[in-house]
Amino acid sequence: LQQQRDPNIPAVAFQHIPTDEFAYDADACVGGRNDTGIAGLTDGDAGIVSALQAMENVHFLAVGHQHGNDYCCQLSSSSILQVCFARHSGYGGYGSWQRGARVYELQLETDLRWKSWVRLESGEVLHDVA
Repeated sequence: LQQQRDPNIPAVAFQHIPTDEFAYDADACVGGRNDTGIAGLTDGDAGIVSALQAMENVHFLAVGHQHGNDYCCQLSSSSILQVCFARHSGYGGYGSWQRGARVYELQLETDLRWKSWVRLESGEVLHDVA
C-alpha cells in the first residue's frame, strides 16, 4: 500500500478515540481544553499517528470522544500533521459545555489549504486554526 500511494495527493483523517498524541501542549495547541469529567486519552494507538506523520501528506487527524476539548495541536515542527478535537456537539452524552462543532474548510487547488474553527450553537466563533 505504501508503494502505491501518491504522496502528492493531500489527505485528512478522522477517528473517534484520541490517543496519547493528543495530549495538550500550551506551546503547540490552539483552542479550549476542559478535561473535567471526561475519559482519559487512550494509551497507545497501534502506530496510526506515526504512520500518518510518515506519509507526509496528511494535514490533520480529527477526533471526538472528549466532548470538553476543542483544541488543535501541531504535532511537531517537522510535520504538517495537526491533531484536533471536535467539541461537544449534540444534546446527549455527558458534560454541560456549550454545544458547538469544529468546522473544517478545505481548499484544494495545487495543494490542500485548510482552516478550522469552532462554531457554537449561539453562533459565536472560537479558536481559528489555519
